[in-house]
Amino acid sequence: MGGAFSYAGSVNWENAERLKSNLLNEAILDDGQSLYRVKSIAGKIKKINNVEISADALRQKIELLGGNPSAGNIDEAFKKVVAVPKLQQPPGNVVLIIGESHALWPFLPEYKDLGLVTKEQNLINTPNCFKTNFMLAQGTGTMPTINGFVTGLADAGLYPNSQPESYKTKYGTGIGSVMKALGYRTVFWYGGFEAWQDIKQFTLSQNFDEFHCAGDFQYEGGNSWGCPDEILFKYVEKYIAEEKDERTFHIILTTSNHPPYNIDVVAKGFPKEEIKQKLPDSLSSDEEILNEMGHIWYADQSIGNFIEKVESDKPDTLFVITGDHAERFDFAKEVDLKTLSAVPCIFYGKNVDKDLLADNKVGCHLQIISTLAEMVGQKGDTYSSIWPSLFDYNGIVFNHRLWTDTEKIYKINSEIPNTLANKIKAARQLTARRVLKGNDIQ
Repeated sequence: MGGAFSYAGSVNWENAERLKSNLLNEAILDDGQSLYRVKSIAGKIKKINNVEISADALRQKIELLGGNPSAGNIDEAFKKVVAVPKLQQPPGNVVLIIGESHALWPFLPEYKDLGLVTKEQNLINTPNCFKTNFMLAQGTGTMPTINGFVTGLADAGLYPNSQPESYKTKYGTGIGSVMKALGYRTVFWYGGFEAWQDIKQFTLSQNFDEFHCAGDFQYEGGNSWGCPDEILFKYVEKYIAEEKDERTFHIILTTSNHPPYNIDVVAKGFPKEEIKQKLPDSLSSDEEILNEMGHIWYADQSIGNFIEKVESDKPDTLFVITGDHAERFDFAKEVDLKTLSAVPCIFYGKNVDKDLLADNKVGCHLQIISTLAEMVGQKGDTYSSIWPSLFDYNGIVFNHRLWTDTEKIYKINSEIPNTLANKIKAARQLTARRVLKGNDIQ
């Protein structure tokens, strides 16, 4: 029985799923947590459920977002054409790693010398890698980010994975649809369990050919969230090594860098005492914080070891690394929004040129979809995306609560420029309309 008030001790919505029966999982869930979540979701749905806008009004919003207002449906309105391929040849495999709580701050100058992300820093320092200066995550939780990638739509305060329309039609702007249209088999890997947020059924409904998760693996350790990252990557490695000559796109969603932080990171090689001596004034040196940093280090090591192994087997693989969100690490002192909220975005592979993207570029998660399309597509290939790629855009981007120019991150509030406020409103209304009412503009 649950009953603790703390996140780690309670049995709540996010970690109640342990069994294959939805009925038994509902029995595990705290009644109080369940009632609170029902009330919370109902309140959010009530706010955005009014999408009875005319076709003319919808076309105006499409035009404001850079789409074709004369198109018959939303996917068609945002169709784009690859003009100039960015790679000499399309990669055989494309791997998008979405790291749990994989934040930008360990890469920043003040913290880089701690050595928490050495594997990824090594990638960044090669000529076969480019990155953004910083990136805005889709949300402050894992599922909003997955919803963003799977639908290709803005965060509008609702969960597409729980909406009937997501199981009736396919989002042409979603990453599964885009990559399949460009000739890739699509596989979704999750270090947790399939019933969490209905992630298996949701992804399989949205142009993913396969879904694999911790429930399919044999392993020791782990916790209520799933298996250790190294186990997840081991199974992906094996799959890729046994692949035939079919081009495949993989999304890998990790889980280990998350409470309760129960991996013995010191036994894995985490140099805790060495890092403790290097800590800047902005970070506490208590054991809890050091353990969290150890899990950041462990996540980086798992990612780096995986990339090294796959690269040796399949040297033409294109890798993309980002985080689902930041904002979990508890800094001892106040930090700016970039340190608190930004996530990395790293593109690495044999045919990648570091000069493809200027280092001062910023972006949002959904631009990864169009950027991948521009990289793997051939001249004349088409794809649908509401957001321009990182190559084509150097303007203002936003997410559920923040916006940014090339210099700084700001909160979305009453001081936001009117033109941007109108664009954000249009993107959210378009998302709600698409998710709740379907693709057709009529």
